[in-house]
Amino acid sequence: MDSDSSFLFNHILGVFWTPFSTESIIILVIAFFFLLFSGFISGAEVAFFSLSPEDRKKQEEEEISSDKIIRNLMKHPNRLLATFQILNTFSNLAIVVLCTYVFDQVLSCSENSCSVFVVELLLLGVGILLFGEIAPKMYAQGKALKYARRAAPFLNVLEYLCRPFSGFLLKITRLAHGFF
Repeated sequence: MDSDSSFLFNHILGVFWTPFSTESIIILVIAFFFLLFSGFISGAEVAFFSLSPEDRKKQEEEEISSDKIIRNLMKHPNRLLATFQILNTFSNLAIVVLCTYVFDQVLSCSENSCSVFVVELLLLGVGILLFGEIAPKMYAQGKALKYARRAAPFLNVLEYLCRPFSGFLLKITRLAHGFF
């Protein structure tokens, strides 16, 4: 860190850095892959649910192998949406747990442990929001059909693996709608 940022962290926030261990670096790499996965899922959600009538017409005309997968997945939009939510929640939780573990080892606090929490919250919140949500969704919305076609085979497998969980989630949702 340069001297200006060191001053900010050390003297104003009371947060001190210790060197990263090999274990910490490996965990951060794993968290980075979860962030990429979160972005992929967020983008796929927008792409699938942003397909325009023109995109659907292109699918019928071109008939690429992934178009059949897209149509099959979209036959059950609530189940697909539940799958997206399960996968995105899982990946975001994994990011938070892994990074918090590393931050607890790398950051120390002289007086106020709340400062470490604020630094963690800002770094994780901004990182997940920008790279796991906003940027992928903006990209996917502009290229919905292209993104959906590329994501479809992978999502087909993930949807199948998540089906017991998404089915359970949908049953709970239907039950809750009955009460309200």
